[in-house]
Amino acid sequence: MKAIILCAGLGTRLKPLSKGKPKPLFPVLGEPILGNIIRYLAHNGATEIAINLNHLGSQILEYIHSEDWGGITFRFFNEKKILGTGGALKNMKDFINEQDDIIIHNGDVVSNFDLADAVLKHQTSNAISTMLLTYYEPVNTVQVDENMNILGFGSKPNLRKKANKSLTFTGISVIKGRLVKYFPDEEFFPLTGPYRRIIADGSPKLQGYFAPKAYWIDIGTKKRYLQLHEDILLKGRYELVGREYLPDRYFVAENVKFGENITMKGFNAIGDNCIIEDDVSLEDCVLWNGSRIKKGTELKREVISGE
Repeated sequence: MKAIILCAGLGTRLKPLSKGKPKPLFPVLGEPILGNIIRYLAHNGATEIAINLNHLGSQILEYIHSEDWGGITFRFFNEKKILGTGGALKNMKDFINEQDDIIIHNGDVVSNFDLADAVLKHQTSNAISTMLLTYYEPVNTVQVDENMNILGFGSKPNLRKKANKSLTFTGISVIKGRLVKYFPDEEFFPLTGPYRRIIADGSPKLQGYFAPKAYWIDIGTKKRYLQLHEDILLKGRYELVGREYLPDRYFVAENVKFGENITMKGFNAIGDNCIIEDDVSLEDCVLWNGSRIKKGTELKREVISGE
């Protein structure tokens, strides 16, 4: 099965961290989040993966080429300028065949949805797109009826009145390749544009897949990035795919040097080759590879880039 990982975003809300590292390469327990996404897709049947690139795309290429992905084939599509979610797919026309069912996955999202079940439900329906949905009150803007047909996007009172539920799009979907027939002539556009026209026309079907107990988070902000680590290390709400690690409050990689009188509270993830000098206090922190924390420093809910 084919899959697409959208990796071209600028990571604006994560600056200055994203200035030197693209979001899909942000480490989670010592490995880029992109690696977890690839294994998740492979576990659910993906054998061909396309990735769009823009911001620091050479780093993503280097990472993919440096790992063994067990037979998965990759294709890369450079964007000279950001094209939006719809424009990115249009730029991949050589990868998308009209008869394909294709998984679309944002490059900054972690979840444990039963993706194989979502694909099966998509394949046995007449839907042109199946959007995986969750309940996250701050952005519950996808309106669905009692049969999980998508009625629209946004929070206008007349639309919400028609809806049975208001849910959040997770950044994961399954599409029919023929969706490209509904794309506009413009280069830049979000997928919600074609979706709104499909809804207005009344066909083809656009549906949601809702699994209320599934875990989901995006790492679009520092707060959410730290929350993912807390959910893994402290709360046990999520397990990384195909990784062997002890679910503990702390993750410490190789070649870490600790000084004396170190205090650690909450959760902490410490990358390779970090140096933590004497009398340091860490609480709910993530230290990237090569970070050095100077003597007497007190850090709480911080991400240190190592640069």
